[in-house]
Amino acid sequence: MKRSGWPTTSRHARGYGTEWSKTRERIMLRDNGICQPCMRQGHIHVGNEVDHIVSKAEGQRLGWAQSRIECDANLQTICHD
Repeated sequence: MKRSGWPTTSRHARGYGTEWSKTRERIMLRDNGICQPCMRQGHIHVGNEVDHIVSKAEGQRLGWAQSRIECDANLQTICHD
């Protein structure tokens, strides 16, 4: 049976509840809604998501505290591409 790429748990169970919504809005405003990886490459694209620069899994593997993984400095606005 082929597994879907979609998570099997809710966004709240994965840690993306009300607080994440507030954080997401704050980061989108900070980054002026511009995709940060694209901007670093000299392109301007509208960002529509916020993502971790160092993933949660990688941060945990590196022994980072949860507060460091979730801090604003480890978040950026991204586009779908």
